[in-house]
Amino acid sequence: MDATGIWSWGKGKKKRAESPSTTPSTKAEPAGDTPDASPAGDTSTVDTPGDTLDAAPAARRHDAAEANAAEQEVRGDAQAPRGDGPGDDEIVVGDPTSHDPDASWGVKTAKNGKEETFYGFHEHTLLQVPADGQEADDEPRLIRRFEVTAANADVVAPSLNLIDRLNDRYLGDGRQRVEQLIVDRHYHYKAVERWKDQLARRGIAQVHDLRVDEHGFIEGSDRVRWAAGHAHCPAAADDLGTILRPGPSEPRSTFASFAVRIQRRERYALSRRSSPAIDGSHRAQCSALAGTVGCPLRAGTVEAAIELGLPIVERPPDPDRDGEPLPACCTQQTVTLVPPPEVRKLQQEHYWGSERWTRKWNRRTYVEGSYGNRKNTSTENMRRGQFRVTGIAWVNVVVGLAAASYDLRMLRNWQQRTGKLDPAHPLVAAPPPDHGFVMLTEEQYAQLAAQYQADVA
Repeated sequence: MDATGIWSWGKGKKKRAESPSTTPSTKAEPAGDTPDASPAGDTSTVDTPGDTLDAAPAARRHDAAEANAAEQEVRGDAQAPRGDGPGDDEIVVGDPTSHDPDASWGVKTAKNGKEETFYGFHEHTLLQVPADGQEADDEPRLIRRFEVTAANADVVAPSLNLIDRLNDRYLGDGRQRVEQLIVDRHYHYKAVERWKDQLARRGIAQVHDLRVDEHGFIEGSDRVRWAAGHAHCPAAADDLGTILRPGPSEPRSTFASFAVRIQRRERYALSRRSSPAIDGSHRAQCSALAGTVGCPLRAGTVEAAIELGLPIVERPPDPDRDGEPLPACCTQQTVTLVPPPEVRKLQQEHYWGSERWTRKWNRRTYVEGSYGNRKNTSTENMRRGQFRVTGIAWVNVVVGLAAASYDLRMLRNWQQRTGKLDPAHPLVAAPPPDHGFVMLTEEQYAQLAAQYQADVA
């Protein structure tokens, strides 16, 4: 799942806003986290059953506070360029006198990777990608659902709505419901009650990356050390707390170093012995008992670690030195762990940064690719100014036609590569020939005219 910006054909007004309550925060993530700023007349965001917290202003303010608090570290000191939109104190939201009153000012990612403000809408897209164990061409990568909202609308309600609509369809067809969702950092950073818990109630596990402010060890109860949503041995080295994932343009050696550090830290992760409940609680086992490290507190594990070339806990907890009893994870076979609130939203099935996590995460590029594919001038050409209608209803029609064209093209290309469908099926059959324009001579025209008159008679 992802979202992309769609410029409105109309032009947004620019004037100083009357109060902060009507000014969206352009410092939010690219998908447009805008608390308490729904434009007048915008009915595009649909509340879904079970998403009772979405309408709570306090929850939305909490999301904005989270995003803004982390913004300085996420972006660094330099302020990203803002395109040709108004400044933060000039934005008018839902002005009925605008050329497109359904549109709003929002934030999108520009071609240079920076953020820019724009006036228009966001398309929220749910795209099918290969599942675990599948090859890239086992199934076509099709858009399953989309929804268009004003650019400043919160992402939670439309995103959950897409999932619920698709699951309802799958349930009616007797198909397996959605169980995994790959999302970028803007989604998982939402308040855990509004996003992650809502997915958990639907039986959905998310796959997501980490923001730069979500690294480092957090010490929980009984001295368990949490990092990247996972519990670790109380004796895990401090230098393993923060491991930043390299950017796409960094050299291969940097990625290799990252993988080595992730593997080293994962050795100290407590082994999960049950799936996390909605509150994140689960049973876990000491990493030495799980066979990933050796520890003097667990008989026989040091010798086994030496033989297997595994790390050894060099400074395990010591009641005489620490002045407190050994942690339960160092004495019991398993323990029940409840993560701190700031950790719960980071929990994932696979260890963040590991090879298995990376394989899943890399599939998010398919949804990004669908946007670039449709915006290509040789395909649907969904670019600024290519459709000249305003209003969210018309924009939905145009985006829907483009999505249908994209899906049809992807399906036919997939059929050509795999031949898995009946070639006579109307969705994959070759389209009728298009002869285009033919310059007729006077004699040819007379013949066609005579034939037409005969057919009419």
